[in-house]
Amino acid sequence: MSADKVWVFAPAFVLVTILAHVAPSSSFPVIVDLALLLAYTPILYNRGQYLEHGASLIGSLTVGQAIVRWNLGSTTIQDSPNQGRFALLALSFIEACIVAFCSIFSHATSLVFPAVWTTVWWAISYWPLGRLLNWSPALGLAGFDWIVAAWATVVYHFGTDWYMNKDNHTSDIAERPRRTKRQTFQHRYVQTLAAALVLLTILSLGFEPAWQGRHPPLSPSDLANTPLQVGCVLPHPERNRGHKLTQTMQSNAALLLWPESAVTFKNESEKSAAFAKIRKLVPGSYVGVPFEESFSSDDQVLRRSGLAVISQWSEDFEYFKQHLVPLVESFPLTASSTPPSIGSFDLRMPKYRNKTEWGGKTREITFTASICLDNAFPSIFTGLQARPSIILAPARTWDTTVAWMMWQETVARATEIDTQVLWCDGGEHGFSGVGGAFIHEPMQQGPGSWTRTIAVQQGYGKKTVYGRFNLTMLVINWGVLGVFVLFEVGSRYGIVLPLERASQWVSRPFGRKNRVERDLLGPWEEENGVS
Repeated sequence: MSADKVWVFAPAFVLVTILAHVAPSSSFPVIVDLALLLAYTPILYNRGQYLEHGASLIGSLTVGQAIVRWNLGSTTIQDSPNQGRFALLALSFIEACIVAFCSIFSHATSLVFPAVWTTVWWAISYWPLGRLLNWSPALGLAGFDWIVAAWATVVYHFGTDWYMNKDNHTSDIAERPRRTKRQTFQHRYVQTLAAALVLLTILSLGFEPAWQGRHPPLSPSDLANTPLQVGCVLPHPERNRGHKLTQTMQSNAALLLWPESAVTFKNESEKSAAFAKIRKLVPGSYVGVPFEESFSSDDQVLRRSGLAVISQWSEDFEYFKQHLVPLVESFPLTASSTPPSIGSFDLRMPKYRNKTEWGGKTREITFTASICLDNAFPSIFTGLQARPSIILAPARTWDTTVAWMMWQETVARATEIDTQVLWCDGGEHGFSGVGGAFIHEPMQQGPGSWTRTIAVQQGYGKKTVYGRFNLTMLVINWGVLGVFVLFEVGSRYGIVLPLERASQWVSRPFGRKNRVERDLLGPWEEENGVS
């Protein structure tokens, strides 16, 4: 490729990166973006101009990311322009460097890039900010990350194969470029990979992902579902009267949630007195009250952030925040090591239903909890023994971009375990709403209380495949790569394994060489069974 064509990649990376971030329900722009990355990698590492081409790659990826975040966080940037611009550029630059690092492994063999791509982003999900550092909102699950990277590998290989041969119109077969032995192996396994991905795509047509939003939400009027009235208590900062709003809203909602750190307690007795007061004010609902409290541990007075679900009918449910925002929360607060558990309450039968339809006077609603940054970690709910009906997730974000990213991550966590989440963000630019179960848009941005009736499916309790086999997917990822390498090594030394013959059979429909070309490529193909 000539030098003038190399610089075509820079604007292409910017454009496709923007599309990959503004279309979270589609993985196609991400696949195209990664395919371009794979096409650019030989230029980056084989031409000797590492600094020049590396700067072009990282710079274009950073610009594409920053443009999207700049537009989303324009309000916050106006409030603090220097800090806002630096934060957006720094986050985009770090993500661009990670993507560039993954590209180093893209040409070792066909499945190395999907394996490395999936593993790197899985490992990053355990850093202090979790999946807030995410290349695209469309990604997140280990299995889905692998499929996107595998499709990008297929698109790259077929695209470059077409590009290298599109100007080859010579009638003399002897003058056409020939594949090396390694290229032939690579090409055949890419064909097999493409066939497997097409099969997975066909099988998945009947299973529409909940985050795509084309399926209507569950209907509360359906007799198979349980109507549940939920609400967020989000008072305006100048009129911070959360307890009064809760008292007013209890007649319209069975489950209410306050924003993160809504109240502060100096000791246990103060907390108990406040909870007793809330029970008297709100006798008819279950109220999620996020708080900060001081507590003693090893003769030290520490502080922590927690959530209590209060009612007059059951014991209080408590959860304490596990993941603290670095620097901002990690110094004044103490992180909990106790994972989320499952609580439950009995929902009374609505007046417009009868006992036959309802199956009795009450129905059990199960719930769990997480607080703000907890939801940026895909492993937060994998330890649950059952699937909850709803997740209670209070938050308090400080930036529009972070607020939107946290909303997307929280909906992803609910989707992964096939449930819904009540997300109440008390930040000035925060998003609030119910996500999951084919609901992907927040109800509002900023302060202002609201209620909504949602539908809860009956029969909850069994964990999803993701909840059961989250880490197993990563092992399978490298297992597939190991089998692939075993096939390639066996073929090079004339050892044809049983599955190797199946691979040869699958790859045949993608293209056959004519007899003259087979003779030119040499007898080693026939010796090794390459067709």
